[in-house]
Amino acid sequence: MAAVVGTSDAQWGAGVTGINTNTTPNAGVGVHGKSRAAGVLGENTDTWHGVAGIGGPNGGEGVNGISNSGWAGVGGYNKSANGGPGVWGVGGATAGEGVHGESNSGWAAVGGYNKSANGGPGVWGVGGATAGEGVHGESNSGWAAVGGYNKSANGGPGVWGVGGATAGEGVHGESNSGYAAVGGYNKANGPGLWGIGGPNGGEGVHAETHSGSAAVGGYSKGGGPAGYFVGNVDVTGKLTVQGTDVTARLAALQQQVNSLQQQLSQLATKQSADVAGIANSLVTLAARVTALGG
Repeated sequence: MAAVVGTSDAQWGAGVTGINTNTTPNAGVGVHGKSRAAGVLGENTDTWHGVAGIGGPNGGEGVNGISNSGWAGVGGYNKSANGGPGVWGVGGATAGEGVHGESNSGWAAVGGYNKSANGGPGVWGVGGATAGEGVHGESNSGWAAVGGYNKSANGGPGVWGVGGATAGEGVHGESNSGYAAVGGYNKANGPGLWGIGGPNGGEGVHAETHSGSAAVGGYSKGGGPAGYFVGNVDVTGKLTVQGTDVTARLAALQQQVNSLQQQLSQLATKQSADVAGIANSLVTLAARVTALGG
């Protein structure tokens, strides 16, 4: 049986109220509960909160939790058979995160860990109806704003992106500096970037440029070729090698080949005529020898 029991049938009236009237910064709490189980337990019998907290008019959390162990300061556990969030946060009408976390160590300010045997995301974010990222990250250092690290022994992507049903890249990057908008760096012996085109069409890697720079650039720093192709290569524009327009040179060589072929054809025709003339001369000579009684 509870040591203190309070009941109320008034609207918005508390069954038990504790008020601390101390006005100094060291004022104590209004209600203090201490137990080997929950220090304070709130249970709602209808559709409202089990425990509700309202922060001060000049600052302060609605509910503040402090832990002296390795456990969370505030924890939420949803036991409904229909599912639902363990913790629910709604930001302010004009600004403020739904859930805000800060860290004084090297750990994440907000962390998510999915323990389901069926799999699922550790952190789930859905952007606004008209704009906004599902997950937004900002960095004040040289580290990435958003990072993904796959620790599975079976391998898998560090970051996975799927574009929209009708448009949108799977992974989109923009750069405000001279660095690449999207970069890949392989620390083993594999490609830095890997692309596979669609089953019915589409390049494995597609590049466009709106300036005078190349759409695709290759720069070898290890002595190997800057480009390596297996299969046919189609070039519809100029092909320049060390300042020389190879396509123009090939066109000039083709003209020379055509000219040589024409000369060879003329020589072959002349040779055929010469052979025919010699043959006729031999026939004539043989006839004269015969006429002379040879």
